Formats: sequence, C-alpha cells, structure tokens
Amino acid sequence: MDLIDDVLGAELFQVKNVTVVSALGRVNSTGWSRPTLLQRIYLQPPANGIQEIDFVASPPSGQVMSVQLPIAAFTEISTQPWLKGIEVISANGSVVADFDNKQTNKKLKNVVLTTRDISKWDIVSFEDSIQPTGGSKLVVDGWSTRVSLEFKKLKHHLVLSISGPSPSDASRCFQQALNAGAVAAVASVYLTGGLALQAAINVLVATLTTCLGQATIQVNNHSEWEYWWT
Repeated sequence: MDLIDDVLGAELFQVKNVTVVSALGRVNSTGWSRPTLLQRIYLQPPANGIQEIDFVASPPSGQVMSVQLPIAAFTEISTQPWLKGIEVISANGSVVADFDNKQTNKKLKNVVLTTRDISKWDIVSFEDSIQPTGGSKLVVDGWSTRVSLEFKKLKHHLVLSISGPSPSDASRCFQQALNAGAVAAVASVYLTGGLALQAAINVLVATLTTCLGQATIQVNNHSEWEYWWT
C-alpha cells in the first residue's frame, strides 16, 4: 500500500477509552482502493503527544484515468494518557487535529451553487422488532373462513439528503463518495451498531462537500412501523 497524494482534513472523537479518527484525502487517478489509516508504533510516547497516522491505499494497476478524486477512511485507536491529537500523513503533506478538532490543513476549493434542488438516497435500511399487534379478523375466502392476524415490524432507514446542487451534480458526487468507500463505511457501521457512526458520517459529508462545495448535506435516521395482515 502507498501513501495517498494529499490529506485534506481530519477529525477525532473520544468514545470511552477509544479514539475514533476520520480523514478525507485526495488521489490523482482512478483505481485506488482499500483506503486505510495506519497508526505508527512508538517505543516511547512522542513528546508532543501527537500520534502519527499514515493515510495509505492500494495503488491502481493497469490503465487508469488521470483525475482528482476524494478518498476517505476512519479507524479506532486506544486513547493513551499522553494523547493530545493526531497527525494524518500523506505523500505531499499532513493535517494535525486535536480533540477540539482544531486543525491545520490545506484550503479546500469551494464552488458556489445557487439552485435549491433536493436529492435523496436511502443509504441502508433494515427491519426488526417483528411482532403481532393483537389484532385479528375473520376473512372469507370463497367457501372457507379463516382468522387473519395483524403483525407489525420496525423499518429503519439511513437517508442522505443534499440540498442546493443540481440533481446531476449531486448524483456525480454521490458516485464519487461511493467509489471512495465513504458510503459503504457508513452503511457498515450503521448495520453493526458501531460507535464510529458519527465519524463515518463526518467522512461522508466531508467527501461530498469537497466535491460539491456549498451545499446542505444531512444524514438522518428514520424509523417507522409497518403493519400487515396474514
């Protein structure tokens, strides 16, 4: 695995004794895969309290297209008593962030978008809590009569909405985030109930913001009961 070209931003959050680190970077061609944040191991804790982390990915093989694309990753590290912040390192620079998420990074290019279209994607959904409601009724089916029972199940949806850009721009940037693994990371953590969900969402929002510039991006969790009769 190789260092990616540039790191654009990083955040860290402390959850109990675990620190969740998320980072957004950029590569200069298609074909990069498996973005990973690799923690450097020390014989002695660093004097400045900054944990160095390499932002790496599997480089492309074969024919590629030269284009700048976002790439994102997150990881969990143990919260050591000496830990004050992290430095995420790429081939062409680094970003330092502390627990207040004050960071030193490169400027991002913003594109001003004036349309007010709203685009939505159902990132992931699942069902649970299937149970009878206690309702019943008689159903006449031809010459026979049967008892029909009412059931319900709880449906959960994680919905991404982008307000501002045109639907075509929103779709293009969503596809970039999909290719960078940012959407899959959110879906995976959401389904497994991981503590890093907010960090994964932050990576996704940062990836989309880098692509879109000015936009309102939200990821909302919706749950509703669905009823049916047997």
